[in-house]
Amino acid sequence: MCVCVCVCVCQDLQDQLEDLTEQSNEIQEIMGRSYGMPEIDDDELDAELEALGDEIALDDDTSYLDEASKAPNAPTSIPGADSVTNKVITAIGFVLLIFTFLLILIIIYSYKNWSANRSD
Repeated sequence: MCVCVCVCVCQDLQDQLEDLTEQSNEIQEIMGRSYGMPEIDDDELDAELEALGDEIALDDDTSYLDEASKAPNAPTSIPGADSVTNKVITAIGFVLLIFTFLLILIIIYSYKNWSANRSD
C-alpha cells in the first residue's frame, strides 16, 4: 500500500512537471510570434527619442512629477512566490518522508528475515 502511494505521488509530481513544461513551451511560442509589425529604422527611433528629449527639456511645467513622487513603491518580490515555494518544499518533504518510511520498513523486514534465518 505504501509503495503504491509513493509511486502515485511521484507520478502526480511528474504529471504536474510535464504540465508546467508544456505551459512554458506554449508561452515561449506565443512570445516568439511575429505580429506583422513594420520594420523600424534605428536611426528614425533615435531621432524621435532625441526630439522627445528636447521637448521635455523645454517643458517648464513639472507638476506631473508630483503625482509620480506620491506613487507607492514597486514590489520587491514576485507576488505569491513564497506560497509556490512552500508548496514545492512541502511536496518534496512529503516524498522524502515516504521514502524514509519505506526504507525503515525494508530494514525492519530484512532484520526479521535475518533473525529468523539465524535462529534456524
